[in-house]
Amino acid sequence: MTPVEVFGTEAAPAGLRTEASPEHAPPSRPEPTVGPRRRALLVAVFAVSLTVLAFEITLTRLFAAVLAYHFVFAAVSIGLLGLGLGGLLLAWLPREEDGAAAFRRLGLFAFGEAVTLVLTLAFFRRYPNADRLLPFALAALPPFLFAGLFLGLALRRFAAAGSRVYFADLVGAATGSLGAVLLLQALGPPATVLLLAGVVALAAAICAALGGSRPAAAVAGALSIAAIALAVGKPQAPWIQIDLAAKRSTSKHLLTLLAARDLPARQVTTTWDAYTRTDVVDLGEGDAAKRVIFTDGGGAAVMPRFRRTIRDAERVMADAGMLPYYRGAKDRVLIIGPGGGLDVLQALLGGAREITAVEVNPAAVRAVERFADYNGGLYRYRNVRVVVGEGRNYVRRTHERYDLISLPLVVTQAAETVGYSLVENYVFTVEAFQDYLAHLRPGGRLVIKAHDLKDLTRAFVTALAVLERQGKAPAEAARQLLVFQKDPAALRDPSRVMYPLLTLRDTPYSEAEAEQAFTLGVSAGLVPLFVPGVHEFPVFRALARGEQSLQAFVATFPARVNPTTDDSPFFYEYSRPLPAHLLWLLGGVAVLLLLVIGLAGNVGKRGGRPWGRCSPVAYFAALGGAFMLVEIPALQRSIFALGYPTLAFSVVLFALLTGAGIGSYLSAWVADADLKRGMTRASLLAGALAAAWLWGTPLLLERWPEAGLLSRSLLAMGLLFPLGFAMGIPFPLAIRLLKREGQEAVVPWMWAVNGVVSVVASV
Repeated sequence: MTPVEVFGTEAAPAGLRTEASPEHAPPSRPEPTVGPRRRALLVAVFAVSLTVLAFEITLTRLFAAVLAYHFVFAAVSIGLLGLGLGGLLLAWLPREEDGAAAFRRLGLFAFGEAVTLVLTLAFFRRYPNADRLLPFALAALPPFLFAGLFLGLALRRFAAAGSRVYFADLVGAATGSLGAVLLLQALGPPATVLLLAGVVALAAAICAALGGSRPAAAVAGALSIAAIALAVGKPQAPWIQIDLAAKRSTSKHLLTLLAARDLPARQVTTTWDAYTRTDVVDLGEGDAAKRVIFTDGGGAAVMPRFRRTIRDAERVMADAGMLPYYRGAKDRVLIIGPGGGLDVLQALLGGAREITAVEVNPAAVRAVERFADYNGGLYRYRNVRVVVGEGRNYVRRTHERYDLISLPLVVTQAAETVGYSLVENYVFTVEAFQDYLAHLRPGGRLVIKAHDLKDLTRAFVTALAVLERQGKAPAEAARQLLVFQKDPAALRDPSRVMYPLLTLRDTPYSEAEAEQAFTLGVSAGLVPLFVPGVHEFPVFRALARGEQSLQAFVATFPARVNPTTDDSPFFYEYSRPLPAHLLWLLGGVAVLLLLVIGLAGNVGKRGGRPWGRCSPVAYFAALGGAFMLVEIPALQRSIFALGYPTLAFSVVLFALLTGAGIGSYLSAWVADADLKRGMTRASLLAGALAAAWLWGTPLLLERWPEAGLLSRSLLAMGLLFPLGFAMGIPFPLAIRLLKREGQEAVVPWMWAVNGVVSVVASV
C-alpha cells in the first residue's frame, strides 16, 4: 500500500497546515469517489459501531441479571466513557507512518475489541460477587476502549472524508440498536456477546487485509467464523450461560435464595430474552410448597399450587388480597401485573365473572401456561383473558370499565427497592391514577398491594394528590381510602408495615360503610391500618383530619414520598436529593472531564486556535452533552408511549442515529468555505427541532393510545428522525474544519472530550 491516503491526500504531521487559512480558502470540491477499498473501510467502521451499540444494549441485560439493580445509565456511561478514553489514549500513541500502517493498527484495535468482548463474557460468568458494580464496570470497559481507539483513528486518519466515516459510524450504531433486540430475543445475552465478537473480528480481518497483512487477516477471519458459528449453533450451551446459583449477593433475592442451604430452592426453568431474564424456582414440598417467578433475579411473583382442593383454596383465601372480593361489585376485574397468577386465582375464588390480566413479561405468561398442572390451569378458564403488554398503556387504549382494578407491586424485597430507584414506572403516577379512576364503574375500586411503609405512603400521597386535583381537601379525600394488612405488628411499630393493601374508591365511604369495612376486615383476619373515622394510622392521622397539608406532610416525612408524575416517574426513588451511587459516579466522571478538557485545551493552544473566539474543546463538549441530554428524555418519553423499555431504547437510538448518519453523509456537500456557517445553522436547527419535539410528542404520540404498537413505533421514529438529522451535521463539519486548518492531530482529543462530556450528561 502506498502512503497515499484512501480518502484523499495523506494526513500531514501534527501542527503543519496543508491547506490555506480560512481567509484564503481554496474553492470547495466534492469528496473523492468511494472505491472498493474505501467501501471496505466503511464496512469495517460500520461493523465496529454496530457491535458497540449492540453490546451496550446487551450490557443492560447482563447488568440486570448479575447486579442488584437496573444500571441502564451505567451501561450507557461505560460505553461513552470507554469511547472517550480510547480517543484520549490514541492521542498519546505515536502516529502511524503511512496508510498501510494505519490499516494494520485499525485491525489490531478491532481484534482487541473482539478478544475483550469474549473476556468480558467470561468475567461475567466467573466472578462470584454480584453486589459490586465496579468490577463488572471495569470488565465491561475494554471493548469500548478498543472501539474508541478504532473510531478515533478512522476519524483522524481520514478526516477529509469525516462525513462518510461518521455516516458509517452512525448507521452502524443505528443498526446495532435495532439488531440487538432481535439477537437478544433469538440467542440471549451470552450468545449475543459471542456473536458480536465474531462480527468485530471480521472487521479486524478486513482492516488487516487492507494493510497488507494477509496472515493476520486469515486468523481474524477464521476466529470470526468460529465465534459466529458457535453463537448461532449453540446459543444455549452450558459453557456460555451465566449460572446465577454460583454468585453471591445480599440484595438479589434469587441469588440469596439459591445460596441458602436451609431452603430447598431449585431452579426449574430459565428464559433470557430481549426484555428480561425469567427464572422459575421451586420452593419445597408439602402444604407450603409454591413456585416463584423471578424477573432479573428480583421482582418475585408467586405461582400458587392449586389442585382445586378445599385446603388449597383456604390457603389462598387467607391472603389480604382477597379482601376486595368480600364486599362490593366484582363482576369485571382488571389485574395489572399478575406475575405468577396468584391475583388471578384470588379473583376466580372471589367470584369475578370477567378477569383481564395484563402482564408485561411474556416469559412469565408462558411459565404460568407451561405449568398449568401445577397452578390448576389459571389462564385456561373461559372468563380469564391474558394480555401481554404494559398495563398503563393498555388502560389508556381500552374503552372498557371495571368494578375492580388491582395493582400488586412488582418489587417484593426491601433491598431491591433501592436498586429500582431510577427505573421509570408509569403505572404508579398521578396521571396513571387518574386513568384508572376514569376506567372504573360507579362504586368501583382501585386496589394496590404495597410492600412496606414507604411504598404505602407514596401510594397514599399519590392518591390524595389525584383527589386534590378534583378540588378535594386531604381530609375529604382521605374518606375514599382504606388500608389493611395481615401482620398486627404494624400497630405497635410503623416500620413493621408489610404487604399492606390500599383501596381507593371513586366515592367517599360514609360512616356506616367505614364501620362495615372495619368489621369485614377484622373478621377476615386482617389488621386495619386506616379506616376513615374509625381507625386512623398515626402516620396519616394529622393528614386525614385536615391538621396538616399534603405539602407539609411530604416535606416532613423522613423519606422522599412526593407524588410521582409522568415527568418524574421514579416511584421507588426515596433518596434526598439523589442516590449516593449517582453522586459518586458524577463526581468521579466530572474530575476526569476536567482533566481531559485541560489536556485537550493545552494541545489546542499549541496547535493554534483556528476558530477565532470559539474553542474546539467547548464546541465538541457541547455536542456530546447536547446529544445525551436529548437522547435520555426522548427515551423516557418513548418508554411511556411504547410501553417496553428495551423497545423504546432501540426505537429512539435507531431513529436518532439513522437520522444523524444521513445528516452526516449529506454534510459532505457543504463547501469548505461554509463550514462554520453550516455548523452554526445545523446547531440552531437541532435546538429548534428539540423544542418542537418536546412540545409535539405529547400531542401526537401520547394522545394516540388506540394505535397499535407498530404504528406508535413508526410514529416515534418519524418524530425523532428530523431531530437526529440536524444533530448529525455539526460533528463531521467540525472534523473537516480541523482538517482544513491542519489540526487533525487534535481529533482524538476532541473525540475524548465529546465522549467524557456525554457521560456527565447521561448521569
